[in-house]
Amino acid sequence: MLTGVRHLFLVGRGLSLAAVGTGALIVNEADHFHAEGMSSAAFRHGAFAMVDEETFVVVFAGDGKTQSLNGKLLEDVRRQE
Repeated sequence: MLTGVRHLFLVGRGLSLAAVGTGALIVNEADHFHAEGMSSAAFRHGAFAMVDEETFVVVFAGDGKTQSLNGKLLEDVRRQE
């Protein structure tokens, strides 16, 4: 599934921020693979420009207040690829 992927981003908002940060750290240390954990907003206004066929983005759904924002980000990532 990740064949050809060079960059992994785990993104989320609110309570998911701890999970994305910890998840990226574990991937970096265990697999020696480039992974970044960041807020969805920071990703959208920065690393989003990196999205291509070598980039895999995991968007954490989050709670009810932010689910629609994260869903929109996921749609935008899918269109960008």
